[in-house]
This record gives sequence, structure tokens and C-alpha cells, in this order.
Amino acid sequence: MIVWIDGTYGVGKTTVARILEEKINSKVVFIDSDSYYLEFAQKYPYCTMFGGSLPQINKSYLNDFKKYIEQNIDNDMVIVMCLSTIECDEILVKYFKEYTHKHYILCVGKDEFEKRIEVDGSHR
Repeated sequence: MIVWIDGTYGVGKTTVARILEEKINSKVVFIDSDSYYLEFAQKYPYCTMFGGSLPQINKSYLNDFKKYIEQNIDNDMVIVMCLSTIECDEILVKYFKEYTHKHYILCVGKDEFEKRIEVDGSHR
């Protein structure tokens, strides 16, 4: 089972995943694509400079991330990622469609979203 937690920046994907992690069986693998992207950027700085600075548009990253998911495919997974591009759909979502999966897209109102961005200036 793959559970995708999707949504724009600041919507609360990581917060929801942390709550799930506290409540769900410990055999579930939680994968935060932003954290994985930071590791990827350190290992392959040129891929991030020339492949796109955002995880969801960087094909090198998406292919590497796909391999990482494949390595964990024997486990149930909760994956936190903004899947906002055609590349995400083609490289990740469609590729893993044969596995049982759920795709949740989180939404938040404009006022709440602006408050969250103001509190967390990293998403400006």
C-alpha cells in the first residue's frame, strides 16, 4: 500500500504525516520527499543546478526517488510530496499505479495558507 500525501507548500503535508506516524503501525515507512531531496542535492549538486531546483520538476531526482520507493516496495508507505507536475505523474504516480494506493491532496483556505507562510518564511 502506498499512501501519497500531496498538496502545495505550507498546506500541512508533513504535519499530517507526523500525526499518522504516531497513530499507525510502526511497520509503515514514512518518506518525506523534501528531506530526501536535500540528501540528493548534497550527493548530486549538479543535478539540482541543471535539473531544476524544485523536486517535482527535477527528472534526475524523480528517477532517483522512484528507485528509493522501489527499494521499500515490500513495506506499506506514506509518501509526503507535492505531485504538481506532469513529470511526477509520469515518473511516480503512473509507475506505481499497479500497487494498492491512495492519493490524498490537502487543501487549505487562503487566509490560513498566508498565516502559515508568514510563520514559516522558508516557503516565500
